[in-house]
Amino acid sequence: MNERRLLVLVLGALAATFVLGVIATVKLTEAHTARRPAGRQLITVDVPARVGDVQAGGTARHRLSATQVLHGFAASYLAYLDGGPGSALRYASITAASQATGGGRIPPAFRDGPLRITDASEQGSTGWSAQATVLASNRSESYPFTVQMLCEQDGWQIAQVVPVDLSIDDHTQPAVGVVVPAAGSSAARRFAVAYVNYRAAVTRSLPAMTSAARQAIAQGTDSLAQTRMPRERGVLESISYGPPSGGEFAATATVTVPGQRETFSFLMVLTRAGWVCGAFL
Repeated sequence: MNERRLLVLVLGALAATFVLGVIATVKLTEAHTARRPAGRQLITVDVPARVGDVQAGGTARHRLSATQVLHGFAASYLAYLDGGPGSALRYASITAASQATGGGRIPPAFRDGPLRITDASEQGSTGWSAQATVLASNRSESYPFTVQMLCEQDGWQIAQVVPVDLSIDDHTQPAVGVVVPAAGSSAARRFAVAYVNYRAAVTRSLPAMTSAARQAIAQGTDSLAQTRMPRERGVLESISYGPPSGGEFAATATVTVPGQRETFSFLMVLTRAGWVCGAFL
């Protein structure tokens, strides 16, 4: 009987120990589960845009927004229009760079102060493309141009450019009140009259000019090539000059012949032979 009671007590103790072990295991499991996240969470890190001398195709261009790429290109394009190198155009494709430089630079006579962006408007954009028109202005003129942008593997890029229309300078007078070398001024005055006399068939001798200017006359692309004038000698009515830039300056002359007045612009350049016409503007 005693042996039987002892067996019951031993079995009861073992059962209690098992139950306590199970309870402890369950609590430990619950505590571990409470500390573990229910699932993987995505962490979003805002990377600030970095603006620097990153050329097209650079490793950091994908961090630039379309607006930053547009302003970077516009600044370099305005510098080009004001006489800077075409190789410095930023974020431009080969096509866009060719289109921009193909439009030419603003003639020195019309660079009335540095160009600045005065307005920019968006015509339409998606997640992968955008189009904008930028208005650049100096103290006297405004020059709009349009760009088409694409988001490619390396980020936003200027894909195509409709460059500024420099024909507006054909109807603009150069800045007045500037001082040019006396020899250059005398040469410009002589050239203006001699050029009109040549186009009026008063003389067959070409005035002093560079080979590029002579080629323009031969091709019929000079200022008065398509102008019909009476066969009379011209008289210089007025002439004004643009700011000198190195060994060149622009001039706008008005020459009259009987019953007719012609106004045209040209570039004077300093050569070993003296001041001569370098180009028709």
